[in-house]
Amino acid sequence: MVSFSLKEVLEATGGRLLQGGEMRFEGVSTDSRKIRGGELFFALRGERRDGHDFVPEAIRKGASGAVIHKETPGVPLGRPLILVRDTLFALGELARWWRKKCSFALVAITGSVGKTTTKEMLAGILASEKRVGKSPGNYNNLIGVPLSLLQMDDRVQVAVLELGMNRPGEIKRLSEISQPQIGVITGIGPVHLEGLGDVEAVKEAKGELLSSIEDGFFVYNADDPRTRELASRFRGRKVSFGLSPFAEYRASEIDLHEGLRFNLYTPRGRLSLKLRLLGEHFVWSALAASACADLLGIGLDGIRRGLEGFRPLPMRMELRTIRGVKVINDAYNANPASMEAALKALSSRKGRKFALLGDMAELGSETERLHRELGEFCAHLPLEGLFLLGEQARTVAEGARKRGMEERKIVVARDHGEIAHALAQRVRE
Repeated sequence: MVSFSLKEVLEATGGRLLQGGEMRFEGVSTDSRKIRGGELFFALRGERRDGHDFVPEAIRKGASGAVIHKETPGVPLGRPLILVRDTLFALGELARWWRKKCSFALVAITGSVGKTTTKEMLAGILASEKRVGKSPGNYNNLIGVPLSLLQMDDRVQVAVLELGMNRPGEIKRLSEISQPQIGVITGIGPVHLEGLGDVEAVKEAKGELLSSIEDGFFVYNADDPRTRELASRFRGRKVSFGLSPFAEYRASEIDLHEGLRFNLYTPRGRLSLKLRLLGEHFVWSALAASACADLLGIGLDGIRRGLEGFRPLPMRMELRTIRGVKVINDAYNANPASMEAALKALSSRKGRKFALLGDMAELGSETERLHRELGEFCAHLPLEGLFLLGEQARTVAEGARKRGMEERKIVVARDHGEIAHALAQRVRE
């Protein structure tokens, strides 16, 4: 738990003390429902709620003070109230101030797919030899990254953070806050197009990471033309991973039967690995994590232990057996790349295969085209049924029909109950 004084908070945030006196804070919080005694409460304005409305409640529950950017009545006079221009920016500034005081190495991971898996794989590899701090879950935005850093004390030796974004400028800001020594881009594809417009804009937004690692290392996907282009611009030290024969961390002899087997080639030697994961796409996360671990001084044995001990994250290619039927749950999030990867993994399995798909969000003006292409992709897979639900279900079906999928295999449902009934009926046939 990070502890800091009122003076330090004022110095870091540029805030002005409206009331109260010297106080020491034990951590920070942005959620009045989960406040713990001694924490400093940041009143953030959300899309539906404004944290300023909950400042009195946070104080009643034990918060030692609050950071605000507008008038907030009802706060007892004895508790510090700090006025800043913008509470979200101030939260980032406090985290940036704390990061400067810490000596731990920091790895920042971004990309269109595989961020969380790569982060968890790397943290797992490092944990056997170092004290690791990592962002919990997908704490990867302008709130989550500062909160993650402010949970890491000076005993941490290596921090592993995931950086996400919805619009230009966010990766730049997160990089300024986190000050990484190693930056990773897992790959670039059509995600968050609502806020960015097209994939070229996604590339530029992800590339904002590079300005913060000029004295560090850029770890990039050599199989992705857009990350290769970013690497060609980068004048610092670069490390590549992928299936390309030119990648420094390379995988080959990939076998998808009964888990995931492949040979990992590194500058230090070769590993033959067997992971308890479904899908070839996990190879790229394993390669990126291995490259970072090597840069941080972990040997081949440590890399092997970490990767072979890794387990799938909830709702990310999670395999369950329900009444004798194997179900792959990959419902955490969806974009064109992750959909294709999951469907390829399904296709590699033995037995009858059915796909149940929902919508892919945040694709902006490309929504219909990308859903139609998803249907076209499905038509070439060995599926016995394609079950579709959501606003774009008919568009996916249209694409599947266009490429020759039989009508009897396609089910467009109105709700969860209908699709569950149709799928159960088809599976029993």
